[in-house]
Order: sequence, then structure tokens, then C-alpha cells
Amino acid sequence: MPQSATYSRIVTFSKLVLPLAALVVLSLMFLFSGRPDPNQALPLATQSADGQLGQQGMTKPHFAMVTGSGRTLELIASSAEPVALDANQIFATDVMARITRLMGARDQITADQALWNSQTTDTQLTGNIVATTPEGYRLDTEELSINAASGDIVAPQAVLITSDEIRLEAGQMAITGPSDHQVVHFQGGVRLLYDGK
Repeated sequence: MPQSATYSRIVTFSKLVLPLAALVVLSLMFLFSGRPDPNQALPLATQSADGQLGQQGMTKPHFAMVTGSGRTLELIASSAEPVALDANQIFATDVMARITRLMGARDQITADQALWNSQTTDTQLTGNIVATTPEGYRLDTEELSINAASGDIVAPQAVLITSDEIRLEAGQMAITGPSDHQVVHFQGGVRLLYDGK
């Protein structure tokens, strides 16, 4: 019986002392951990797995928007990152753009690079641009601007448009107007070859 009473006292003592000891240890940890410096920057990873230093970005981003003319514009890229001097702009590489018309037909554009403005939703494509349409037309140029508000598309540099029947070269091209009444303008040494066969 005395041995049982001793065991009960030990258990009761442990139930009281052990939680108190845990609280004391935690208090000491916070007491001696040092005060945080609010001016000190948080430690961030300085190198990513692929060796890029301090670079923010996304892999395989997908942006979508509706233009002022009602067409849907999608942008898909291999990578994208914000522009250092303008937080509203996003720079993307290996870009594919898809423009879906009101009736469902889809034009596709590929480019080496794109600069997308999240505030104005304008897109500037550059480098090895190839645009194709369901009607069989192909456009090659080095710079293309898409205005999401109006749906206008402008190529300020030389363009080459080809299909089974035509070959058209021009110094500049602009597509303007609503989607059901678009007008295509060519300027700067326009040359058209037609093969009706």
C-alpha cells in the first residue's frame, strides 16, 4: 500500500511539474533569442535550382483577355518575368498568341519575345514572328503590336504574306476597325504577285 501511494504521488507531481518546466524552457527561448531588427531584410534565396540569381518570374505562363472588338487573345510563353523599371510590364520568351474571332476561327502567332503591359493590355511581339490564319495565309515579320482595346494589329517593319496564290511584300502593315469591318493597310514599297493557276 505505501508503494502504491508513492507511485501516485510521483504521477501527480509529474503532471504538475513537467508542463511548468516546458513553459519555463519556452520562455527562456524567447527571452534570449534576440530582438528582431525591423530594418534588416528578410533572408531570401539568392540562387535558384537552375542557377539564376535573384530573379522573379514564371514558367509556362498563360494570359487571356478579350479585345475591344470582342475577340479573345491568349498568350502562352516558355517563361515570363516583370520588367525591372516598370511593374506593369511583363517580358516573355518563346511566345505563342492565339486570337479567336467572333465566329470561332482562330489565328495563331509565334514570336521569340513579347512585352505585355498589364495596365493597357497592349502586346508587343518581336523576333521571328510567324502568323497563320485558317484561310491559309502566313505572315512573316520582325515586330508586331496588338492593341487589346481596339483590336488593331500593326507591323511597323517589313512584312511578307504568302498563301497558295499570292506573295505580298510591304514595308508596313496595319489592321484596323471592328472585327466585322476590318481594313488592312499596306505601305512602303508594296509588291504583290498573284498566281491564279
